[in-house]
Formats: sequence, C-alpha cells, structure tokens
Amino acid sequence: MKHAIQIVLSLSLLTALHVRANEYPNNIDIPTLVQLALKNQFDIRIQEISAEQAAENIKSAGESFETTVSASASEFRDSNSNPNNFPYSVEGNSQSIAVQKRFGTGTSAQLRVNQNEFDGLAVPMSADATLSVSQQLLRGRSRAYNLAPIRIAQKRHDISLESLRQTVINTIAEAQFAYFDGILAEKNLEVAQESLRLAEQLLNENKRRAEIGSVARSDILQAEAEVAARRERVYLAEVGLIRSKNHLKALLSQETRAVIDWNFSFIAPSTPENREVELWSAFNQALLNRPDFRQATLNLEISEIEHLRQRHASLPALELFARMNMEGFGSSTGQTFNDLDSDKIPDFSFGVNLSRSLTNRAAKARAASAAMEQNLRQLTIQQLEQGILLNLDTAAAQIRSNWKRLETARSSRELAQKSLEAEQKRYQTGTSSTFILIRLQTDLVSASVREVVAENDYRKSLVEWDRQTAQILKLHNIEI
Repeated sequence: MKHAIQIVLSLSLLTALHVRANEYPNNIDIPTLVQLALKNQFDIRIQEISAEQAAENIKSAGESFETTVSASASEFRDSNSNPNNFPYSVEGNSQSIAVQKRFGTGTSAQLRVNQNEFDGLAVPMSADATLSVSQQLLRGRSRAYNLAPIRIAQKRHDISLESLRQTVINTIAEAQFAYFDGILAEKNLEVAQESLRLAEQLLNENKRRAEIGSVARSDILQAEAEVAARRERVYLAEVGLIRSKNHLKALLSQETRAVIDWNFSFIAPSTPENREVELWSAFNQALLNRPDFRQATLNLEISEIEHLRQRHASLPALELFARMNMEGFGSSTGQTFNDLDSDKIPDFSFGVNLSRSLTNRAAKARAASAAMEQNLRQLTIQQLEQGILLNLDTAAAQIRSNWKRLETARSSRELAQKSLEAEQKRYQTGTSSTFILIRLQTDLVSASVREVVAENDYRKSLVEWDRQTAQILKLHNIEI
C-alpha cells in the first residue's frame, strides 16, 4: 500500500517528525520503513539547510538593486584669509538625504537634497536638490548582464533542491536494501532451524530403530554429527539476523541506548513478480527526473549565464549621464524650500564617460575561461548521458538475470523437497540410508538458501532500477 510523505524545507522538519524511543513500531513494512528513514537521516536535514541557505542567497544576490537611503548631518566652520579677501569665518550645520536606485536595464538614478544653515549671515539658510540619472550603453546595458547574479543564485537553489532529492532517493533505496537483507537473514534463520529440525527428526528415528536393531551405531553417530553441525548454522544465522537488524536500526533511528531494546519483526512484502523493463523509455524518463542529470543541466545553464556576463564585462564602460540641480535661499526652512521650488532655471549638465583597459587582457581571459567552462559542462552532460544509458542497460540485464535465477532456484527447491520426501518414504520402508537422507536434506537446505538469496537479489535489482530511473519517489508518493 502506498503512502504519502511531503518533504518540506522547514527548520522544524525533524523536530515535528522525530520518532521517540517509545514510539518505535513492533512491525516494520515498506511504508513504515521509508517514513522512519526519512525522519531520522542527518544527511536529509543537512541538505534541507543547504536549500534554505541557497534560498536566502537569492535575496542577497539582488542587494545591488535595492533602493538605498542615506542621510548625514554635520557641524562646520569655514575660515578664509588671503591677500585678496577680507578675513572671515562662517559657522553652521548641514543636513542631507539621498535616495538611490539601480535597475536591471543598466539605469541608475539618485535624488539628493541638502540643507545648510549659517550663523551670522543675512541669508542664513540654503538648500539644493540634485537629480542624477545615468545609463550604461555598452558594458552593463542589458538585463541579462545585470541580473546574472540573481539568476545564478536561483539556479544554485535549484541545484540544492536536486541534491535534497538525490539524498532522499538514496536514503529510500539504502533503507530498502537493508530491509531486504534483514528479511534474507530472517529467512536464512528459518531455513537453518528447519534443517536442524529435520536432522533431529532423523536422529530420533535412528535411535528408535537402534533399539530394535534395524540400524547400526554408526548411523546414530552420523546423525548426531549432522545435528551438531546444523545447530552451529542456527547460531550463525541468529547472529546474522541481529547484525542485519542493528544495521537497519542505525538507518531508522538517531537514538543511542533506546534502540538496543527495540525488537521488531519484518512484514515481508508480497512475492515478487516478473517486471518487464524497457531501456529507451526508461532512459528518457531518467534524463527528465534524475537529480544528477538535472544538476548537470543547471550547471550548464549557470556556465552559459557566466559566459554571457564575462563577454559583456569585456566591453568598454560607456555611460550616458544627466544631472539637474536646483537651489533655494531664505531665512527659514520653509522659505528656503519654497525658493528652491521656484527655481525656474535649474542648473543642468549631461555627457558621457568612457573607460577601457588599454589591453583588456584580463577581461578577455575571463570571457575565454567562461567559454571553456561552458564546453566542459556540455562534455560532462554527454558523459553523464552515456553513463546513465549504460548503467540502465546493466540494471535491466540484472533484473532479467535475477528473475531467471529466482525461477530456477524455486524449481530447484521444489525438486529437492520432492526428492527428500520420496527418500523419506523409502527410508521408512528400509530401502534408504542415513547418509542419503542427510545428503538430500543438505541439498534442500542449499536450494532453499539459493531461493531466498535469489529473491533478495531480485528485489534489490528492482529497487536499483527505480533509483537509476529516479522513479522511486513517485512509487512512494513522495514530493519535494
């Protein structure tokens, strides 16, 4: 049964979803496994914080386009004495405020208003207002150049989200691998226990027959040795199951002491069925959905933006500017600004500024380096495409091979079971021997182990296919 999990970029994600020791489930199925794994993985939390940080970097990248306001206030004393002027000294104070704005089109505008107050003068106050506008004509004239830092920050945020998706995909896959290994260890223990039961059953039968003299003492010794060997296998299988469970606990919990007492059982999934996979459709889906390929594409887009920016940066700086200034005088603030507003002939100036490095070698080198980086990113994508296709081809072959192994192992186990049952009937009639029964029991154990191993490998190959195609999130109804 599918389940829905919404991964939210939130500082409280793990706090809200954290599983306490007394909330550990007694039975674990695939949905519970995925939920616990996503709640308790530090790597996921780290990637979430990285994505949140990248989102904040988008805001900081647009800092140069924010409207800025500056203000100043000062007290002054100006003195002058030279052969051409009478000595004098002027004291007073000055206040100014300025508003400045830069636009993505390469336009900048500033409005500055100053007010001065002089002590002891007939006209004690003055004010002036200056409006300045400039427009870049070459370097920095386009939105593509000026907004490049913001666009790059947005791409990097998208990359961080893809990193989070990749971490979630890997977490789900690794948790399922550990889960299937746990089921394998549990079934291996069951096979070992059943093997021990058959050996003990044969030993008891031999002892019963020895009492009536129908078997030799050597048959009992042989059966006892086999019981001891199979009991050892049970002990090894028990340790293997504990090891598998502890590995799974490490993936599903952040606790240290509480997990020691956490005893759970596996809810085995349904018997796997043959899945047909198609290489080229899966390849196309992988190119759309795989986080690593999407990251590579985003890095290519970043390199294209950076190349465009460096090409523009190598152009000369040609600026068209215009300034308008109005002045006013009076004995009070109101009178001063009224006089400023009545200035019918404001001062005005306009012109151009041009600057350029004589050789411009550094800017050209940066542009060339950006072009090389773009080519490297394109080659990386081509290499990644090839790797994805080849890995999918290998994964598809692995699925087909493991399914054939599973079918063969099932048939082998069924035949071994039938052979043992037939030989047991012959043994009851006295036409078989302890040696043959032990050998057939061993064959059944080996066939049973091969079956559970083949089933485990087949389940893992399906999970690996889902990871390679990035369909694993969709299968578990997970959105990021």
